Order: sequence, then structure tokens, then C-alpha cells
Amino acid sequence: LSDSSQSLVEICIRRTGETAFQSLLALIAVCDEAQTIYISGAENLSLAQQAELTMALDQVKHRTVLSFLEDPADLAEQARIDKKLYSFFRKNIIHMAPLQERRADLERYIHALLVACNEKYGKQIVGLRPEVAEALVQHSWERNLFELKSIMEQFVQHTSGEYVDSTVLPMLHELQQSHAGKTASGHELVELNIHRPLDEIEKEIIRIVLEQEGMNQSQAANRLGINRSTLWRKLKE
Repeated sequence: LSDSSQSLVEICIRRTGETAFQSLLALIAVCDEAQTIYISGAENLSLAQQAELTMALDQVKHRTVLSFLEDPADLAEQARIDKKLYSFFRKNIIHMAPLQERRADLERYIHALLVACNEKYGKQIVGLRPEVAEALVQHSWERNLFELKSIMEQFVQHTSGEYVDSTVLPMLHELQQSHAGKTASGHELVELNIHRPLDEIEKEIIRIVLEQEGMNQSQAANRLGINRSTLWRKLKE
């Protein structure tokens, strides 16, 4: 924001490690009331961590915005969001249509991200070539603005001239291929070598499921049809 006393602190949660989580709580505690904290990926925390996060947010005066790719009501029903955390924000939920349903807004978002990325990476890119702009319009954007922000950063980093040209399109193609290689459940298809001892195959399956679930042991155990204590024991073996 233009006023340095009013800033946005953006936090993207991908892992559930305790050290990183404690750092998150410490950051929340030191932010002042003039700041806004934007948190995405809170569902990747364990339910116990989410409950602790709720208590931390309840102790501070700054504005907090939590962002979810899925409907928070569905996440709560699936026990992927702690009840206390859901109660913390349930009366102030704003539903936004997915980006693929708001393609008319793409140009505005792209321009804003281009300006931000220019500043971040010290570039002076003035725009996109028509073929790049058209490819962005045609893309599915399954992860909405998170995905658009990521691809724009990649485009800017790999552009040395004044315009983003077709040399960056393979990056978008790879992203499309990764979306195409997903099952109906939304998880990526992976190859598994079955010509190994059973215990090795089991460990590999657990590792893959954990990675797909963002290292969330509760969600991984649920997909595997076992309880968390059994999963923990198998990880230690």
C-alpha cells in the first residue's frame, strides 16, 4: 500500500512442520493493527495447529484475511478445517467465482501482476505478445489467481526484452499437462514400480500420498484408510 504504516503481510502455508508453524504464530503476534495479514492454505495445517492458529488470531487487532481454493463449508464438513477456525470467520465469508468464469478480468489481473513482478525482479517489461495473451485467456486456471501469479512470475523471470513472447509458452504447456494428468479426485497420476518388496511399495505409496496432501498426516491417513497412529508407526519403521 502507498502508506508504509499500512502494509499487507502475505503468508502461504504449504507445509505443516512445527518449526515453520511456530514462526507463523510469532509473525502474527508482532504484526500491528495497521497491517493486514493474508493467509492462504490454512487447511494444510493439522486440526490441532488450526485450533492454535485461531487462538493466536483472536488475540490480535490487525485485519486477517483467510483464503481457500475450496468452499470453507465443505472443508469444515470434511473435517479439514477446525471447528473453532471455521467459527472464527464463517460470518464473513465472501465467495468469488473461479477465474475461468471471469476471463474478462484477466487483462486487469495480468497488468497488475506484470507491474508487481517488474518491481520484484528489476525488469521493465511493457506487455505481452498477442500469442501469449491469447494462451493465457485459453488456459483453465484451476488454481485461480494463485496459478496466474505463479506463471506471471515465471514469465517475467525468463524474459529479457520489453515483451513477454512465445518462448515462455512451453511453461504454460507444462502446466496444462500437469492438470491433464490428474485423476477425477484431483490428485496427480504417478508411476509406481511394483517390482519391489511389499514394504518398499507401501512406503512409496505413503510418501506419494503425503506429498499430494501437502504433508497433512490426517488427510493422508484418511485417504489410505488407516488412522494417524498407524500412519505414524509406518513412517517410523
